[in-house]
Amino acid sequence: MAVGLVLSFLAASIIFPLFTLIFCGFLFVQNLHKRHSRIPGPKRDSFIWGNVKEFQPQHNKKARFLVFEDLVGKHGSVLVTWDMIKPVVTVSDPEVLKSIFKPADFKDVSSRGEFETIFEQRFLGKGGKFDSCSFFDKKFMERQMKNFNHCCGAFLEELKKRANGGDEVKMADMFSKLTSDLIAKIAFGFDLNCIADSDVPFYKALRACQEASWWKLCNPFHKWDIGSYDYQNDVIEAVKYLRDFGKKVIDSRRSAMEEGEAILEDYLTGQDQLTSLLSNFLLVLFQHPLIEEKLYEEAINVVQGSRDVAIEDLDKLNYMYCVTKETLRLNPPIPAVSMETTKEEKLGGYLIPEKTTVQIIPYIMQTDPIAWSNPKEFNPERFMESKELSIAAQLPYCLRKHCYINDNFAECLVKALFPCLLQKFKFVLVPGQDVRPQEELTILPKDGVLCTMTLI
Repeated sequence: MAVGLVLSFLAASIIFPLFTLIFCGFLFVQNLHKRHSRIPGPKRDSFIWGNVKEFQPQHNKKARFLVFEDLVGKHGSVLVTWDMIKPVVTVSDPEVLKSIFKPADFKDVSSRGEFETIFEQRFLGKGGKFDSCSFFDKKFMERQMKNFNHCCGAFLEELKKRANGGDEVKMADMFSKLTSDLIAKIAFGFDLNCIADSDVPFYKALRACQEASWWKLCNPFHKWDIGSYDYQNDVIEAVKYLRDFGKKVIDSRRSAMEEGEAILEDYLTGQDQLTSLLSNFLLVLFQHPLIEEKLYEEAINVVQGSRDVAIEDLDKLNYMYCVTKETLRLNPPIPAVSMETTKEEKLGGYLIPEKTTVQIIPYIMQTDPIAWSNPKEFNPERFMESKELSIAAQLPYCLRKHCYINDNFAECLVKALFPCLLQKFKFVLVPGQDVRPQEELTILPKDGVLCTMTLI
């Protein structure tokens, strides 16, 4: 009997606190739902899971940013969705958007938080950001044209080895190697040589961390996934390698940059965004033959023959500039920009509680029919007009701190690469592949733009 009493007491001492904890959790979630109940949005699929099902690939074949586009059409320009028990407010009204640029009222959470650690290993941390937007000004970029041409030349030589008309080449992977070499050389002063050798330790570690960052987001219960522990340990070693590498670069270039996290964050995000731009730029040429023809004519008129692109050529490649801007408008590299309210805010007539995540979807803003005429039409000529576009219509260009490798860098890369690429190679898109956008850390064509090529 005494043993039974002891067991009953132990059971009660465990069950009662557990029940209390569950009940308090229920009240907390219920209160969250109540505080956001006046904001329109899709109905939650469940009390705990929120709208997670709405965005699962097996339920909805679209990329997340396209799902949000549909939701904005149904529920309006300010809406709330639930990532399990976390409310996320999406804003797409240009007028409402202006208030979000007040730094005192909103805290930037786009680039940190999720990437401070990978599998409990410190990754980007909480250090200050390297101001790439002021560092990569136009004059600096012009001084770096020799390095741009050198990296692009090595890239073209590697493509020549595969230009037999039969080998399928995933151009997104090739562009990834090019951008890795280029950022390393121009921004941080070291040579990687990823173009010729994809087994470079830095590049392999970088790709592992990029893939793991997205895998971690898609698998929120990875801490308890015993079957993936070997994979997680491999990624942890890659993170340690990158941080050690970054520290060595900092020690040699301390006058230019002070935080190890700055190098890793700018490299991680900038390399991915440039890869997205180049991949989508090439895809545009396949989808719009007349635009390719105009670019080719401009290239042979400005950059004749096989010579490198000179500094004075940059301002003459006007149509290429417009195609770059239009590519970024319809194919923004960044799926979303997130902030957090620092106090209770009113957005679009709705009261948004403190510490609520507020996100902007660049694609939705950049295809807003109020800001753009024929918004879904690919029309580079719109950037030749002298009319000033509103700040909201300039996304993501106005969000300079989110353009890790800024407009000047992207523009110089496109202008250094594509005039020579168009004059030396004939590309054929492999039929049957999926070129729909796939959203991970950045947005890329799903199958990576598979091509065959021949020399002209």
